[in-house]
Amino acid sequence: MGYFPATGGVTGLKREIFLKTVLNHYIPTFLRTFLVKKLANNRVSPLFLFPLMHPFRLLSLGFVALLGGAAFTSQAQTCPAVTNLTTTVLSGRAVRVNATPAAGAASYIIICSIYPASLGIVFGSVNVTTPDYTFTNLPVGTPYTICINTVCALGQQGSACSPLAVLTAARNAALAEQVTLAPNPAHAAVALARPAPLQAAGTRAALVNGLGQVVWQRTLSASPSAELDLTGLAPGLYTLQLQAGPERVTKRLVVQ
Repeated sequence: MGYFPATGGVTGLKREIFLKTVLNHYIPTFLRTFLVKKLANNRVSPLFLFPLMHPFRLLSLGFVALLGGAAFTSQAQTCPAVTNLTTTVLSGRAVRVNATPAAGAASYIIICSIYPASLGIVFGSVNVTTPDYTFTNLPVGTPYTICINTVCALGQQGSACSPLAVLTAARNAALAEQVTLAPNPAHAAVALARPAPLQAAGTRAALVNGLGQVVWQRTLSASPSAELDLTGLAPGLYTLQLQAGPERVTKRLVVQ
């Protein structure tokens, strides 16, 4: 820092700050230049400074040393990580992460990273005051991890991460099991019952024939059930597609 040779680590830094404070504020000006050179060459012990100090300023030095020690003690403290970090897969390819708050935390930086081809890419990052957040529209089939970094008064230090996980299509299959069509086979109409994630207004329904052609489509109102008019459809096997935001499920329907 200019005056003295580096001694390394916090100890050396504390020594230098202490000596600078003594030289600049407690040693008479006419002795300061001489002592700086001697101290820089390690030819004078710091203890030699005390007899040369202004007596009326000696008392305040104790406070300087005390404050300096407290400051370094605070800087040495670490910012704890959150505990009990859990992730929960929700609808809409969403994943919620939450944890027990860390003592002394001012805020949290929550980062979701994905790993296509083993390369970590930040999918999303937020700064929040509580360790609880939901990331949506994560890619299916791609490994991901979510980390919560604790931010304390002295900076970001604590960190906890979830293990690598992969979103799969299993949830959509589970939703499809909750969709019912009755009767099936059907003739002129069929009653559709759907679970909550597929009940939003604007849910789209479409029937696709064996050639992959969309032959019927509707926009459904917000309701757990609906009656689908099949008038005009040729007999055969169809696939009913339901789309509500990121949720997409399919069901087989036979029309006679």
